[in-house]
Amino acid sequence: MNVQHQFIDKSFSTHQLEKMKQGNSASNADYEFLTQSEFDKLRRMCLTIEYHEKGKVSNYKGFSADEPAGQMIQKMLNDRLVKWIGPHNIDFFAFNEAIEPWKIHADLRWHETKIPYKMVLVPMDVEAIDNTTSDPWIPTYTIAFDQRDYLEDSTNTGESHAGNDGPYATTGKTRICDKPGTHHLKPGYHITHEEHEKYMSHFPYDHLDSLTIDNIFEWKPRSAGYWDNNQMHCADNFIKRGIKTKKCLMICTLL
Repeated sequence: MNVQHQFIDKSFSTHQLEKMKQGNSASNADYEFLTQSEFDKLRRMCLTIEYHEKGKVSNYKGFSADEPAGQMIQKMLNDRLVKWIGPHNIDFFAFNEAIEPWKIHADLRWHETKIPYKMVLVPMDVEAIDNTTSDPWIPTYTIAFDQRDYLEDSTNTGESHAGNDGPYATTGKTRICDKPGTHHLKPGYHITHEEHEKYMSHFPYDHLDSLTIDNIFEWKPRSAGYWDNNQMHCADNFIKRGIKTKKCLMICTLL
């Protein structure tokens, strides 16, 4: 089964929005989430799978919790995830290979009845431009912001866009502060030029207008980080750091 992203232009119901907001929390990281043997097993899977879905920003292989790979991962991590993020259901698992740094976006997709919850990222590999994997890894990060998007600006056309890059992730033409329906903006607040240059130089500084940083998660072996599906986040400019590509396991959850 090939689990593919589908972005549908529709709005959530009032009930869905209320439940989603009740499940919101700050993002978090655990730098000892996996044992070494668990990390080694998942990394072997990640490095040997074939990416069936290819985008401009990343390559992607998704699978459900009912498939053999999903069953194995759920058996390995379910109790730990419940303890960490609370009761949840699995929407899908995916191995992701980053090609270009993601710009600011939320992972939220419309569902008719489901309640999107949290996205869990488990780093698997960081490959340098010379095709080597150093020990320790070249430092690289995921940045989570306090701002959120609940698809309230949807025009409800019902049109569907297939792919793994999603709206706003590749073009960078829409500033988050200009996007209707963005919550928790802080007009007049400016993330420092130093933070922009260190982490986010792959998009213009003014795209950070009115945004505030919730968490900066460093990719390390055995670690994991999570944020809400409606929460704005982005990659760092890993290419500038001498990284060719980086790979991770994504766990998309529902309430």
